[in-house]
Amino acid sequence: MGSVAALTTSVDNDPEIEPVQWYRHYIYCDACGSFDLESWEPADKAELETRRRRPALLALWATPLLAVPAWEATGIALHLSLLAYFAIAMAFTLLLFGWLWGRAWPFAGLRRFVLRGIPWFAAFVVAEWLCGLLPCWAVAAAGAIVLAVALAWRAALPAPVDSLGMCCRECGATYGHQTAFFNDLDANPRGLVESDVPLPLGSSPFVEGRYVGPAPAEQPSRLP
Repeated sequence: MGSVAALTTSVDNDPEIEPVQWYRHYIYCDACGSFDLESWEPADKAELETRRRRPALLALWATPLLAVPAWEATGIALHLSLLAYFAIAMAFTLLLFGWLWGRAWPFAGLRRFVLRGIPWFAAFVVAEWLCGLLPCWAVAAAGAIVLAVALAWRAALPAPVDSLGMCCRECGATYGHQTAFFNDLDANPRGLVESDVPLPLGSSPFVEGRYVGPAPAEQPSRLP
């Protein structure tokens, strides 16, 4: 790793906290010397996240098959679908009044709630319809099976990797984790100095290095 070590002093407004010093290593590209580095993300990260989202959505949509039988087992006469309908109708009414008053902009959240709540209302209606045709325990068992299959499916998929390493924006050079670029923090193959680091300091990627100790006390001014 090409890096420039800069001695850094902590700053705090509390005078009782003693300032300390440590080295901050500003890393640069070994190929071109640029400090403009960014995280190197895998090309299939978005695709893998989409693949993992599908079984999660399947498990989520299977919850009414468990919630409705559990609700009806309590003996409450009011259906869950009616509760969902009342919530959607109330949000839609507030959205309508906001539009009539010319103040529809604060109700963007209500609009999303209505659009997302309608499919859930349909899911509860279907679950209640199935409970009317089949025993509640059978509907709950089917929901549990779907939920278990969806969770197992998601667990079998590889987890997405957030970062493969670092990538240079200037020349496109890539440096993977567990390579020599990340193993030698004190390497400075181009012999760059602190004045070569773009200002302001801290805007370029850096790695915290060795702790030095308490900062030396400031010398009192001799001016009157």
